[in-house]
Amino acid sequence: MAMLIVALPWQLYCYIHFTDSFLYILKVNHEHFSEIVQGHDGPWNYHFLELGNQINPYFQWISLLAFVFILTPLSALKWAHKVAMAIYIGLFFLFFSLSATKMPMFTFPVWPLVFIAVAVFLHQILKLIQWIRLDSNVKKVVQNIVTSVVVLGVSWWLFNIQEYLLKPEWRQDMWSKFYTEEQLYQNIGSKVDPQKSIFFNFPLVGHVRFTFTTGIQAREYMPSENEIEILKQKGIQIYLLESEALPMEIIENKEFIKVKTDVFEDKIHSNEVKFYR
Repeated sequence: MAMLIVALPWQLYCYIHFTDSFLYILKVNHEHFSEIVQGHDGPWNYHFLELGNQINPYFQWISLLAFVFILTPLSALKWAHKVAMAIYIGLFFLFFSLSATKMPMFTFPVWPLVFIAVAVFLHQILKLIQWIRLDSNVKKVVQNIVTSVVVLGVSWWLFNIQEYLLKPEWRQDMWSKFYTEEQLYQNIGSKVDPQKSIFFNFPLVGHVRFTFTTGIQAREYMPSENEIEILKQKGIQIYLLESEALPMEIIENKEFIKVKTDVFEDKIHSNEVKFYR
């Protein structure tokens, strides 16, 4: 109910005021379940394996063990909590496992519950040392040592600094690429009228970074005939980023201004830009 109160008015507003666009996006969203969208496919257990890829190697198996454990009488959770966690985690992973389109963050909303399940599992392991028959003072020392070792060990395993310092050269290359890309976008934006320009044919999500950097409208796809006509009527100049995807009729059309850069290369080395018709 809380979700509906927040989200439903906005959905209805979009449907009423932007009916065609709303229905198109709704259709694309539905296609994610039945069709592979933009090449995002994977095996049926893709999201299960992603726990190991995104968190730490083998974390998916620890999570599975913890998930099974919380359903047993050995866990100290209340039955209602067990059922709630099982439904949330189980249905989320089941739904997106059945979905044709798969992406790493689809199951992200229930990751906190996965961590809680793992925490409950580790907590129960730590409680096992209470069964050891030792002198009370010795037992307390052993408990503290074992608890410290387990907590530090798990923390080091999950948040191993080497994972965050993984290939610093790669990170530097990535930051350098984004910096050069930003300089390139600023260079492009400085040469056009922001109010009378729109750019098309960006690489994946590049149009988002371009608009964020320059404030100029951008799209990742090629303009349709209807869009071209509407933009011409509004006096807006169409710019197309040069790529191998440009069809011949677009290349030969002198109405469009083509933009030659190395933005489609694996790594942007230069912020140089060339405009031509």
